[in-house]
Amino acid sequence: FLYFIVNLRLIMVTSSDCIAGFMNSLEESGFDICKEFNTDWYNNYIDAVDENVKSQVAKMPAGRQAILIGNSKAMWDPFKQWQKEEGADELHPVDAYTKKVVRENVEKYFPENEIMFVWSSEYSKTRIPMQRVAEAIGLAALDHNIHLCIHPKYGTWFALRSIVVLDTSSMLKPPTILKTPLSDEQKAEAAVLLQQALEYTKADPKPDIESPWIALRSLPNVGSEHRYTDEQLFYHSGCAMKGMMNTSGKLTH
Repeated sequence: FLYFIVNLRLIMVTSSDCIAGFMNSLEESGFDICKEFNTDWYNNYIDAVDENVKSQVAKMPAGRQAILIGNSKAMWDPFKQWQKEEGADELHPVDAYTKKVVRENVEKYFPENEIMFVWSSEYSKTRIPMQRVAEAIGLAALDHNIHLCIHPKYGTWFALRSIVVLDTSSMLKPPTILKTPLSDEQKAEAAVLLQQALEYTKADPKPDIESPWIALRSLPNVGSEHRYTDEQLFYHSGCAMKGMMNTSGKLTH
């Protein structure tokens, strides 16, 4: 830990070396998209959203160091190897792999921290929406036309898996909020594709790499070189179609 005096108050900060080591280790297991942030960035963002959204989401502890964890297609090979060796009997193998890797690295790099974990796979009436966190911390643009985050490098070809909130204070300055790269023409096309995708999902289809959801995800002109492999698309497509809708049949983010 590092200690600083700010406004005559002693605060404790987890060192950048520990956080960098944590992120580097996660990358070796395929979780190659990580960003440290101050929880106040997200909390302030939520303060500014409309009341309907605000009533459905939770805040994080104020002023804490936190790390948003995600992955590109880089996770696929390490995940498949783990599933072959250890996770063959897991009901939700991607979720199990994520929790295993994140928890092991938290224990290694933050052994003295009291940790708050947030998992994308766990839902509740009041939750911390990862897509809005990604927007609030400047990791990706949240496009409300396609209900997907668009990363400046990976486009839509990445997933958000977890948030680790430390019990130490953050001194980071607020980021620049990214804007959607979609043109007006693409937004109009996205509206049509979204309707097609919703109707497709209602029909309870089998996983399909040519589904309207994949077409919607392929719309932005960024990140195409990071598109998931066909094998990965087929594996994820069934989960993605269901996961974008809540029990009322409405899209959530």
